[in-house]
Amino acid sequence: MGRSLKIFGFFRSAPHARRDAVFLALDAALYLRHPKLILSFRRRVGYWPRPSCPVSYHEKYLWRKLFDHDPRFPQWTDKLQAKRLVRERFPDLAVAETLWEGDDPQAIPDALLQGDCVVKAAHGSGWNIIVRGGDVDRAHVLRESRKWLRRRYYGRSRAQWGYKHVTPRLLVEALVMDGDKPVDRDYKLYVAAGEVMYAYLKIDRFGDNPREAMLDIDGRSRRILIDRANMSVDIPKPVHWEAIKAAASRLGAEFDFVRVDLYETAGTVWFSELTFYSQSGYDCIDWQEMDDHMARSWDLRRSWFLRSPQKGWRGAYAARLKRALDRGALS
Repeated sequence: MGRSLKIFGFFRSAPHARRDAVFLALDAALYLRHPKLILSFRRRVGYWPRPSCPVSYHEKYLWRKLFDHDPRFPQWTDKLQAKRLVRERFPDLAVAETLWEGDDPQAIPDALLQGDCVVKAAHGSGWNIIVRGGDVDRAHVLRESRKWLRRRYYGRSRAQWGYKHVTPRLLVEALVMDGDKPVDRDYKLYVAAGEVMYAYLKIDRFGDNPREAMLDIDGRSRRILIDRANMSVDIPKPVHWEAIKAAASRLGAEFDFVRVDLYETAGTVWFSELTFYSQSGYDCIDWQEMDDHMARSWDLRRSWFLRSPQKGWRGAYAARLKRALDRGALS
């Protein structure tokens, strides 16, 4: 009983604009239906969410997990399909060559593992092995690859629906090189309907001194605390920032919100992936102005859920939520 009061006590202090009885009832049902997800949000973000009538950036990620099962998400989440889509729709962007794909790691040709490449799972995140100059333990590749094939990333994260229907599959991909070494900057740009918000960079990814940087819309670095742990560093504006930003804008234009991951080498922009649940929806930056800007710019009316016919109670809820958004009641 005490735990239930703790979970639902926040309703009494809800802002007036979110005291709609239908939203409150649906929130209560969602708390009961998805307690682990709600408690995870509370632990990671620090407050009790209102999933049925989201306002903040993090609440909108939670809403996406619960409601917005956009059929495009699995297509773009599948690393193999995403590369094919980019080649078809954005032929001017570079895409790392797929050297092999399949579902039996034993069938990966030895010759491929003698150079510079990446062994990846097409259906997960972070499931990859970097191979430099053939320095790899084949037994380790087999062991990890088989483990990936047995798992579903949706089951691991419990809510990231976009991974649920991606077929488990492996690929070996050519490592993107910058001269004689792997490209050392990984750009992650946050995009709302084509508008780039900011970029997070991982610098010297494979070196002895990996660092993190944050860039605003103009490519200027900001000193920001990331995930409550690491302070970003100052860097000069990237020489090809406008090309990087333009590519991210184009790739993200059809989605209400997405993270676009890119590389750049000597002015050539390389596609990496699209991510619909950045850091499982819990990424954190000590930049309140940007948090507020992203929350305002992420317009749920552009989501698949609110732009497509919904059935039953979901249809009634979608109509009610859209009316609230049209009135600005959740701003």
